[in-house]
Amino acid sequence: MKYEYNGPLSGVSLKGHGDVMLAPGATVELPEGHLYTNRLIKRGWLTPAIDPSTLRQAQGERANGSSGRTGVQGDLEITAETGGKPTKTTRNKETE
Repeated sequence: MKYEYNGPLSGVSLKGHGDVMLAPGATVELPEGHLYTNRLIKRGWLTPAIDPSTLRQAQGERANGSSGRTGVQGDLEITAETGGKPTKTTRNKETE
């Protein structure tokens, strides 16, 4: 699976998956469900990469009057306005 990495400059060799260079802001391919991948996600250094076709679809919906929201996970909201990058939001549960 593709992820966006936002941690310190690093590299890793995963048995059966090869070597991966981890640079801040880079999109990297790491095995989904792997112990190391899960560790980076828990530290907040990996977020799922946004598929450009999903972003184009969201921008098209926004032009048609929708909110432009492409996904909400916990307190992270991914919108076309932020270029597909997760942003922390505060949501009011009474309005949902």
